[in-house]
Amino acid sequence: MEPNLVLITFAAVFGSAGIGLLFVGTLMTMLVALGNKHYVWGILSLVFFPCAFGYCAVDRENTGYAQKLLIPGLLLLLMFLGLMWFELNRLGLDFVEVMSTTKPVH
Repeated sequence: MEPNLVLITFAAVFGSAGIGLLFVGTLMTMLVALGNKHYVWGILSLVFFPCAFGYCAVDRENTGYAQKLLIPGLLLLLMFLGLMWFELNRLGLDFVEVMSTTKPVH
């Protein structure tokens, strides 16, 4: 069975756009937290990016723009993972093994 290159291309676009949005959203969250003198949240957002979601949930009034970057970024990244899981299962390959190795698949 041949890989579906169109599906893989769309998955790569979704994944890269999602990672970019998550990165910029995390930076925006960090800047908002530091600007509001919430230094612990700012440093945690930089070191461990899921904390950015926590700060956005705690301070919804000031993190509106960061939320507009983080939430679509997370959804695009989940779309990437879902499409790749679907395609790898269709090809009879293990998702975790393929994503964690640097060896060629074929």
